[in-house]
Amino acid sequence: MKNKFRSMRIISPLLIFIAMALPSFAQKIPVFDNFPTSAGNVEMHFIGHGSLMFRVNNFVIYVDPVSSSGSYDNLPKGDLILVTHEHYDHLDQDLISRLRKDETILFTTEKVAAQVKGSQVMKAGDKNKAGNIGIEAVPAYNIVNMRALGQPFHPKGNGIGFILSIGDKKIYVECRDETGDKTQGQTTFKIIQDTSTPQIARVWQEGGTLHFITTEIADCRYTTENCRFKWDNASNADQGINHEISGVLRGNTYYIKCKDEFGNVPSDCSIKVKAL
Repeated sequence: MKNKFRSMRIISPLLIFIAMALPSFAQKIPVFDNFPTSAGNVEMHFIGHGSLMFRVNNFVIYVDPVSSSGSYDNLPKGDLILVTHEHYDHLDQDLISRLRKDETILFTTEKVAAQVKGSQVMKAGDKNKAGNIGIEAVPAYNIVNMRALGQPFHPKGNGIGFILSIGDKKIYVECRDETGDKTQGQTTFKIIQDTSTPQIARVWQEGGTLHFITTEIADCRYTTENCRFKWDNASNADQGINHEISGVLRGNTYYIKCKDEFGNVPSDCSIKVKAL
């Protein structure tokens, strides 16, 4: 399945594969990775196909838990369950029942919620919380693999993906199956961590306005004092790629910092510009 629920893209810092590394577990530990966050160490475990498990401290998160993806024997019950859409290889009601506790939170789409009691519906753009974990729903669909002409396996508006905010990190999961709608052969995953700050590619002045362009979508702020300014106290230079500072005074130096959508911001200035 090639949808926008992505194969683990760590957007500001990363996602977590949670496979349990406890001695009492009899099953073979799934492929995993881990990384630190301000909320504690996060483990990411790949169970199979679109099924993942994350653990932060003792908080367990399942994404699309399905028995056909791998063994769940001896794995713990979940505190948070996320289901992206209603297809059989992403929705397993029997397994969800086994993994749920009385207090387990389940976020999913309207179609899944109609089948699984106690679910909470999220639509693309919605944000929610489970404990200290932030959850944002994003669009998930494909435009390449089709059941028939004009009929994609995953039409726009049907499914969702999730961005998880854990401490100072954000995790974006993307699951890819280049063959279409099912896994064949061995499934692999990769993790890409975006920790780079936005760069300013071009600066110019037109009259009393400074213009500059960033290499990615960014929120830029400035002062005329120094680079050690507090973000919330600084003046706004617009969000996006094209930015401007109007009413600049000749001879003044403008100290500019830019932060990307994942929270990456330089400790020093992104650039210092002296108005002409």
